[in-house]
Amino acid sequence: ELLKILAIFIIVISHVTQTLTSVNTDVPWTDYMIDISKASANGVNMALLVLRTFGIFGNSIFFISSAWFLLNNDRVKAKKELKLFLDVWTISVLICGVVLLVRHGSISGKLLVKQFFPTLVANNWYMTCYLLFYPIHGILNKSIRAMSQRELLLAATALGTLYILVDYVVGQVLFPSMLILWITIYVIVAYAKLYMRDLIDNNKVNVLLVLVGILGNAGVIIATDLAGMKIGFLQTKVMYWANNCSPFLLMAAFGLFNIFRNIDFSNRVINYISKMSLFIYVIHENMLLRTYYRPMLWHEVYNRFGYSHVLWLLILAVEVFAFGLIMSILYEKTIERTVEKATDGLLPLLRKLYAKYEMLVMQLH
Repeated sequence: ELLKILAIFIIVISHVTQTLTSVNTDVPWTDYMIDISKASANGVNMALLVLRTFGIFGNSIFFISSAWFLLNNDRVKAKKELKLFLDVWTISVLICGVVLLVRHGSISGKLLVKQFFPTLVANNWYMTCYLLFYPIHGILNKSIRAMSQRELLLAATALGTLYILVDYVVGQVLFPSMLILWITIYVIVAYAKLYMRDLIDNNKVNVLLVLVGILGNAGVIIATDLAGMKIGFLQTKVMYWANNCSPFLLMAAFGLFNIFRNIDFSNRVINYISKMSLFIYVIHENMLLRTYYRPMLWHEVYNRFGYSHVLWLLILAVEVFAFGLIMSILYEKTIERTVEKATDGLLPLLRKLYAKYEMLVMQLH
């Protein structure tokens, strides 16, 4: 639970960094932006390049944590799937309503439509991918159990080579997707959990994984940046390694998960904040908030205080995290109860509809 809080916070750091370093044509301010798209000897730019990848690190921690426990249970809970879908939709529509009021209806039509279909258009890509992955995890579990150790190792090696190593170096040549990447990670975690327990329970090994992963990620980014100042082709490739399939960040995430997994610790406050991590993720990275309001924060900081140090990035990350937490608690204490009732009401209806569909299809010959 503590690791989930750490993961969501470093994801917030990454998103705040992305706002600082990405062009946004939907707001009238560009003065706050720092361009890190080209090679530079500036140490701050190099730090920002590394911080942008923290979101990949945090997302990897979240998924590896989920994978570890999903491997224990084949059951797919329809209520969990529906509740998650409705929570994401409700939060998106609520934020849309508030922003419409505050901005007096001045919202991009494209963004407005996307707010009403947050899962379909992947406003929060992690949530959409999880909603696609969760229903198939039981099938994956049965397939994994049906394999011998040698077969599972072959599957993990082949998938890892194709959709982690090759995709990291070459890019989109093998038709990758986040769903395929997650299946790949799931199979690798399964092999480690079933056949490498002594190794992954060794904290010295896990500390080494974390150090090699973090230093390797930073090293390849900084090396590309430095090389880009001398090699024209690499001048605009400094963000090439900000890739969800980064073997370095996956390695670090798995090592960190194993370290935390072996810690015997319990705290009610941490457990409660951790329970809010889903809502914090969905709220703080809502498309309207990240488009209109995070740039405004950076604009204010730049004009009032300048960028004398990177400390402002951490300050804004804490503020964004705190805002997400407060809004999450308010949602959980009020509207989530209505969403829970709506889930309980819709589920029997959806089950009846599916039962009729199933009966009809199975009668076809």
